[in-house]
Amino acid sequence: MVFRVYDDGLGFRTEFPDQPALRQVNIQEELTQFNIASSGTAWWLPALEWNRAEYLYNRTPIAEVGMAQTPMTVKLESGLHIAFHEAALVDYAGMSLQKVEGTHFKAVLTPAAKARRSAARHRS
Repeated sequence: MVFRVYDDGLGFRTEFPDQPALRQVNIQEELTQFNIASSGTAWWLPALEWNRAEYLYNRTPIAEVGMAQTPMTVKLESGLHIAFHEAALVDYAGMSLQKVEGTHFKAVLTPAAKARRSAARHRS
């Protein structure tokens, strides 16, 4: 895992080191989960719908979010804002957020675009 921490946020990704016997990595499922520690408000779009780019953003309590397309932005009761999104989707599927329970979400890869990346490829 590679983490990058900035003044106003953080990012992380999994990298696969060069391995002579491993030429390609096929990722079928994303295991990343996010547990938002307090309640608040979420701005989100429904994910995996045929015309998802045409929806207006929902503004609901975080606990009422269903399957959300990223970016999803939340404002906690403390006033802290968090935006969930993906970046550098080279050979990797987009991500949606599926509510597991309450304010606990898991990442879900876009079904038609599962990740197939060369194991030797390094992203910076």
